[in-house]
Amino acid sequence: MIPVISDTVHSFNYDPGTEELYVQFHSGGLYLYRNISDDIADYFYYPHPWRQVGRYLISHGGERIG
Repeated sequence: MIPVISDTVHSFNYDPGTEELYVQFHSGGLYLYRNISDDIADYFYYPHPWRQVGRYLISHGGERIG
């Protein structure tokens, strides 16, 4: 997992081959988002990504896996 500068997100991992985005939150939840494009995942390389793409990911739907 790659650490993130964020008040909400602790770390993430993205697999471009499967378009799966894993997001670990500071609150402890680990979520898997499927069918996520590189353009969306790229936001996680910058500070505070959830402010930019959080609404999109929530509406897209994620699966809590941890």
